[in-house]
This record gives sequence, C-alpha cells and structure tokens, in this order.
Amino acid sequence: MHLSMYKLRYALNVTLLVRSSQMNRREVFIAVGFVLFLLGMLSLILSFVGMQFVFMKWLDAWGKGYGTLFRILIIGLGILMAYFGSESEVKNSDKN
Repeated sequence: MHLSMYKLRYALNVTLLVRSSQMNRREVFIAVGFVLFLLGMLSLILSFVGMQFVFMKWLDAWGKGYGTLFRILIIGLGILMAYFGSESEVKNSDKN
C-alpha cells in the first residue's frame, strides 16, 4: 500500500510536468490575465468594505487613492493579457 502511494505521486508529478511543458504562450497569457483580473477585482471589492489581502497590502503604501488606481491598473492589465492571449488563438485559427 505504501509503495503504491509513491507510484501514484510519481505518476501525478510526471503528468503535471508533461502538461506544464506543453502549455504554449497563449494559454499562459490567458491564465495569468485571468488571475490578475480576479485578484484585482477581489482586492478592489475588499478595499471598498475596509478589508484587504495581506499580500496586496503594499498597494496602499502611497495612499488609498493610489492603491485604488493600482488595483484598477491590475484589472486592466489582466483584461489586456487575456484579450491578447485569445486574439492570437483567433489569428491562428484563421490561417488554417
């Protein structure tokens, strides 16, 4: 039983490594863009109710106005990255 758990972990690690090496630039742009958009939106919503993520606390170091501006820029950057990632998919499918 104990040995089979190690085999299962090894198989999962190999599968994840193979899958991550097959990710192309388009998928990375879309994933990072979505994460940035999601973190920016959640951070903006939480800042309106007086809460914040611990790891995004540095955004308010220069004041609440600049913090809100940085959050909006993070949201915009996420949207742009996801758009340009999906735009390359449309161009590639038009060529075929």
